[in-house]
Amino acid sequence: MQMDKSAALLVIDFNLSRRAEVAHIRDYAKINYGQKTVLIRPNPGTAEWQLADYVIDLDPLAPGFVQEAVQQLARLPVDVRAGLVFSDNAVQFGAQLLRTLGLRGDCPVLAENAYCKYQYRVKEQACKDMFEAQQMFLPNIQMVNTVESLADFIRDNPGGVVIKPTTEGNNRGVILLENPAEADLHAALNEVAAYIQAGVIVEQMIPFRREYSYDGIGVSDFITEKFNVSGRYPVEFAQLVPADISAEQADLIRRTGQLANLLVGQSFGPFHNEIRIRDDLSQAAVIEANRRPAGMKIWALASQVFGQDLHGLWVDSVVTGKRTNLQLTPKGSAMSIMLGPTQSGHAYDIINNMDFLFSQLQLQVAISYPQTVGVLRWMSCETIAATDQYIHVPARDNSDFIALITVSADWNSSVMKTYLEKIQACWSTVLNEYMLADLTLVA
Repeated sequence: MQMDKSAALLVIDFNLSRRAEVAHIRDYAKINYGQKTVLIRPNPGTAEWQLADYVIDLDPLAPGFVQEAVQQLARLPVDVRAGLVFSDNAVQFGAQLLRTLGLRGDCPVLAENAYCKYQYRVKEQACKDMFEAQQMFLPNIQMVNTVESLADFIRDNPGGVVIKPTTEGNNRGVILLENPAEADLHAALNEVAAYIQAGVIVEQMIPFRREYSYDGIGVSDFITEKFNVSGRYPVEFAQLVPADISAEQADLIRRTGQLANLLVGQSFGPFHNEIRIRDDLSQAAVIEANRRPAGMKIWALASQVFGQDLHGLWVDSVVTGKRTNLQLTPKGSAMSIMLGPTQSGHAYDIINNMDFLFSQLQLQVAISYPQTVGVLRWMSCETIAATDQYIHVPARDNSDFIALITVSADWNSSVMKTYLEKIQACWSTVLNEYMLADLTLVA
């Protein structure tokens, strides 16, 4: 007599920096639903094999992914009853796999618009009249692979352009050019040469200063304020939840984010849409749209501020088949802050002593700002750069930072935001003192 198979949750791919989130999802599914976990990921390492009850080595971008995944899942002694897609690479064919398995998920056809930045812009332009009527600014776009095509586009868009790979995340390969010389054009294309085969686009620079993201799951939403490095590489260095904005700003961001969700087919699952707005609130523009949870610890910040386990809500939604519709009401605020080195080079001594430096940072903030003691909560510190990695200053992408820290407090967002520069200044003090010290004492 055949035994009934155990119920299981399927997790389709994830970025390695989000390993702890997958572990939390695994534990939540086991504790709350008694479900085992199946993970699909290409080239899983030792840590990945330990993340789930069953691991399947498959690339969601490989030809025949859906068919091969169905066959391998059928060999497992589990009954997959729910699934979630947790990476940009898996957003399209992961969604197709869920549909093939008869599981609840968002549209696999429109998922291509979330995966490919070029396809998103093409679909956006197809709705130009409708979107512009809703105060959206739609940048000009073009595929590029030669200096001549790039130069022509820049001549037609003198306000500046942004070069970006069509399918990369974490700001990799994103370059901002304003009034470039011909040598700059050659240098920019050389920098993105590795992405040319997969696709590189150039966009008219969005001429708005304020940047946010419209985040959430199902119809539950919140707005995050984002802080970027100025200059050639517009890398994020901090996020604030909830954003310090007016009701009018929130309305414009929300309407713009919801239009982006329509284009990428989001209805049921998570979303993270990056948006800029004009200071006078006359227009907004989508930088890019994503059908996955926000990175940079934004969901951890939101779970703290809103008193809800967002990853748990995601599991609830796929297991029960019900769209998440909670009203997310903030209590206090939270920030994530990227900590970088003072100069370019290898920073293995700093990376290897990050626990010590994090404790010194907390001490320095307490000394410099005694009003934070017992009020500012130090949530986490996560190392980002690898010990053998060359780190650029200024940063070129999100990997050019030593660590990411998160803090929270019962302050409103406007107060929390004032501590961003204060914490960064304290980090500089701590790092400078460390670099001047005898490293053998702490290394």
